[in-house]
Amino acid sequence: MREPIRCVLLVVVILGCEPRASPQAGPPGPASSESKPVPAPPPAPEAGRPLSREEIVGAWNLTMTANYSSCPHMAVGDVRAVQWTIGFSLGAFRARELGGDDMDEHVGTVTAPDRILFRQGSAVGVELRFRDDRKIVGRRVVANGGEVPCAIVYDVVGTSAGRTG
Repeated sequence: MREPIRCVLLVVVILGCEPRASPQAGPPGPASSESKPVPAPPPAPEAGRPLSREEIVGAWNLTMTANYSSCPHMAVGDVRAVQWTIGFSLGAFRARELGGDDMDEHVGTVTAPDRILFRQGSAVGVELRFRDDRKIVGRRVVANGGEVPCAIVYDVVGTSAGRTG
């Protein structure tokens, strides 16, 4: 004769139990009231006021400092000083480096009232924030293909050339 199967349902509800030290375990961790609060994430940068086309178009002196490089020809901390001329044609901002050729044109898209993302194909991206004090800050990312693919990330700061005020 077979024994009947007996089932026992065990339900345990734990409400606010404090951890207890046991002889085998180490001391209990800090109580939740003693733990440090997790800091809030930094606020998103506020968009500046919309800038007019006239405030953006013109010559800009830029200093680019490499803060990351996997390229053999560029080291972290290397600095490039260049001058860009920014114009507006065919419905977009266009930037060229002084002394560069026509193939070096960066086409810009407004991403916020005070920001423009310039691209040169798929290998270069430069996001610049145009400030009220006639200065710009941003970041340039360059991806180099070839035999040894590599990348460079620059911090960019600049001032308007030839304008005062």
